[in-house]
Amino acid sequence: MGMIFNTPATLEMTAMVNTQFAASNLATWRARKGDFNGALNLHQIAARYGVVPGSAQAQPRWRHWLVNILHQTACSALPAYTIPGTTPYGPGGSGSNVGKELTKLMAQALDDPNCEEIVMVIQPHTSVYIAQAETIASQSAPGRYSLAITLCTMQVPAIIPPPA
Repeated sequence: MGMIFNTPATLEMTAMVNTQFAASNLATWRARKGDFNGALNLHQIAARYGVVPGSAQAQPRWRHWLVNILHQTACSALPAYTIPGTTPYGPGGSGSNVGKELTKLMAQALDDPNCEEIVMVIQPHTSVYIAQAETIASQSAPGRYSLAITLCTMQVPAIIPPPA
């Protein structure tokens, strides 16, 4: 599956998101799915619902990273994904960005009652893009699945220069 960042702040942020969108919390997020249909950007959703890492070191990095992905053009080579029960997902075309595409993927998963959880996998890269979104069949409930989104990203110091 590739290398996952292992800095304490990145581990904390990834664990926090995966806990938020675990099966035990998905009903709460389904009630908020309107925010994912273009009403808010990811950093606004995170702020509204308190999806913020606990450590003082991780908080500003998290917000800056969420804002930064709005400025990353969505890759035109992004493969089409099909979430069961939805229309095939593909890049948003002109003017689309990684933040919008990630929000659309999450909205589709929240709309589908067969999605049990949304899992983020973070891979280091020289640019920021969605590498894949994969549905993984549930082992305990036929027809249900987890959505695993692999997001490639630069390390935070490459996105946010350290203070002078």
